[in-house]
Amino acid sequence: MQLTVLGAGRSAGFLIEYLTELVMERNFPSILVIDRAPFSGFQMKEELKEQVSWLVADLEDDSFIDNVVETSDIVISLLPVAMHLKVAKLCLKHGKHLATASYVSEGMKALHQEAESKGLVFLNEMGLDPGIDHLSSSEMLKEIKQWEGEVESYESYCGGLVHEKSEVNPNPWGYKFSWNPRNVILAGQGGDSIWLENGSKCCVPPMSLFNYSKNITIPGSNSSDLDAYPNRDSLSYQEIYKLQSAKTLIRGTLRRSGFCSAWQCLVDAGFTSPEKNREIQGRNWFINLTGFNFTTEWTAHLLNSGKISESTRSKLDFLELDRGIQQENESNADVLERLLVEKWKLDELDRDEVIMYHSIQYKMQERWYKMSSVMTLVGEGNGRTAMAKSVGLTLAIGVELLINNEITQKGVIVPIFQPWGLKVLNKLKKFGIEFEEFIELNPQ
Repeated sequence: MQLTVLGAGRSAGFLIEYLTELVMERNFPSILVIDRAPFSGFQMKEELKEQVSWLVADLEDDSFIDNVVETSDIVISLLPVAMHLKVAKLCLKHGKHLATASYVSEGMKALHQEAESKGLVFLNEMGLDPGIDHLSSSEMLKEIKQWEGEVESYESYCGGLVHEKSEVNPNPWGYKFSWNPRNVILAGQGGDSIWLENGSKCCVPPMSLFNYSKNITIPGSNSSDLDAYPNRDSLSYQEIYKLQSAKTLIRGTLRRSGFCSAWQCLVDAGFTSPEKNREIQGRNWFINLTGFNFTTEWTAHLLNSGKISESTRSKLDFLELDRGIQQENESNADVLERLLVEKWKLDELDRDEVIMYHSIQYKMQERWYKMSSVMTLVGEGNGRTAMAKSVGLTLAIGVELLINNEITQKGVIVPIFQPWGLKVLNKLKKFGIEFEEFIELNPQ
């Protein structure tokens, strides 16, 4: 059994450790890990690192990837989302199973029948969000259904944050990168955000998304109040979560309080635009966008005009946006990403934090209840992040079930209402990834 991991970025470390222990136990060949750069940033256990075959290669070389897939039994892709489809088609060509932590794209969905007919499993959305959110929500909704409860409202939020009490060099945003910076810069730009709230369908374009954040308090959590903003198309889960009767359906992202209003300022000014600029603009990157020479001048103007708060001003000043130098054929988002990778770097002794929160209101025997479920996980430092742990271990356990033939469905599948879902959650508990549940009467 040859396991191959494509991509060894921020979320790969715990997955590689788990699978390495698995192949040692089963006497499989060592797992093969391929990335375009040497594996770094994760303090992997030395005794396990020696058992991995590491390869630095061009992952955009089609003939090379074709050969890699052909000689594998299960391919685990941690590549950028846009590359999954190419890998999936090669898995179809050579009859290999595939596992990813990413959302199922329309292109991936289109491969379902062919993969199913070939007896292949293309396991997707097997990470944190999506992944653990599906697994935990499924168990809650199954429980309510067993009680013959009628779901009125479903809300689910998740955020990768920096732990408030662990930062070596705190910053006013309360945020540092624990996963792909590019995804953070372009958050919400994949299309309109759509959700259902109190019976009304809400649809917000990307450029206005962060104006629609709300402040929420997580029950049983030590974290302060958090910003929550809608994530993608929540209504796409109405049918697969079996929530056709729900009047509220929201899936969202968490940030520290005040993050969203400050980020909206960057969006409004055009700093997050991914459109490429073909000519070198130099320092004019900032001047052209704001009309000011320095960040402090711009934020003072916004503050005096009443457009921002003092808290937002401190966040924007911290970024020192006037330092950005735009290179030829760079977008505004490219320049912002370079600045933030430096400003929001997770120091070795910093610990990140993952918070996931579900809230379901339901009616049972003419009484209303609210079921809440909370998972908090704090990273270990030295690159061993809560984000990598929650994403990587979930995907690794999915691969383990695939090896054990415990996933009997074929084709393109996701971990929603799956018979093996509870087994994954129980295995995650051994690593401190578990939920605390609260049920209370909720008068209407």
